[in-house]
Amino acid sequence: MRASMVIKWLHRMTTASLLLLVGGYLAYQYIMNSSSDDVLAGKR
Repeated sequence: MRASMVIKWLHRMTTASLLLLVGGYLAYQYIMNSSSDDVLAGKR
């Protein structure tokens, strides 16, 4: 494989994983906020 192909592949993988991480984090925060507000307030 050429270096440019590897760089493109790595860039796609990192972009996809970042999108998944951000999406999962936002969904987790939304679920936690909607289900139990007092638990989050107690943690802070």
